Amino acid sequence: MMIGFVKPALVVIAALNFFASATAAPTPEPELEPIDYVGLIETAPGLPTPKELGLTNADLTKPAPELGELMARDILNKRAQCATSTKPNCGYFEALACYNYLNSLTGTRCVVNSAPALTRFCYSGSCAWYGQSGIWGQPASSPCVNVAAGGAWVLNSCYVNGRVAGDSTATGNGNVIIYIERLK
Repeated sequence: MMIGFVKPALVVIAALNFFASATAAPTPEPELEPIDYVGLIETAPGLPTPKELGLTNADLTKPAPELGELMARDILNKRAQCATSTKPNCGYFEALACYNYLNSLTGTRCVVNSAPALTRFCYSGSCAWYGQSGIWGQPASSPCVNVAAGGAWVLNSCYVNGRVAGDSTATGNGNVIIYIERLK
């Protein structure tokens, strides 16, 4: 009697083991080496490097603030727009590293040359943050923290499938136009 019961029980146990292994979670892929944003970021002439500021990769990969947290930002600014399909996009995390770098500069001035020239504030990988004067023929400047806050609009509003690109203005200074796009 016992043999008649044990054999079907073994078949059921074997079947359960087979199905359990078929539905088990796959073995995770080994983690990729983290990107060294501290060494990857290149800054504008005259601005300190992330290393000189003592920034770490953890500092450079912090999430950008939500738009609601940028109280001084005029969300309805007519100059702010996401890139169209005619502009190349850049990697979100590369753009985010530049945001965190510029944000860490607090009161340091980000100076742009006279329009139509573009000034590159920061680039990371293939993504760059450029500035341009909104006053034709005259330079302009804004605290780098305000440039970062203006660019946060692009990071929050123009994100599609891990890519981002667009333009905005520095918080509190519509004369400094910020472009976040693929390195030129």
